[in-house]
Amino acid sequence: MEITVLGHKAKIDHIFTRAACPPWQKEDQICVWIDLVESVEGLSGYSITLPAKKYERDEFIKRIEKEAVDQLERSIAEQKANHADMQERKKRQEELDKMVAGLEGYLE
Repeated sequence: MEITVLGHKAKIDHIFTRAACPPWQKEDQICVWIDLVESVEGLSGYSITLPAKKYERDEFIKRIEKEAVDQLERSIAEQKANHADMQERKKRQEELDKMVAGLEGYLE
């Protein structure tokens, strides 16, 4: 089935369940894997979870679409934050490498 998530085409790849496993997962869940037709912020797919219960078709599709949007928004924000952190670490590493380059001569 195809859906649109934040203006991006996506496909529902597969659905599976997970039984509760306390303390990490307190309730049974329905898991839905979403494949993005074109990657978004480096993401090509992701999963969402819904409470395990019997859904009517329209309700189920609406819940998938809503959760897919919410999760993609969270994932994009996370990717941007991780990218900023990575850029900062890279800059810091370059500064450290320059500092150490001057120290190597001491060991000869």
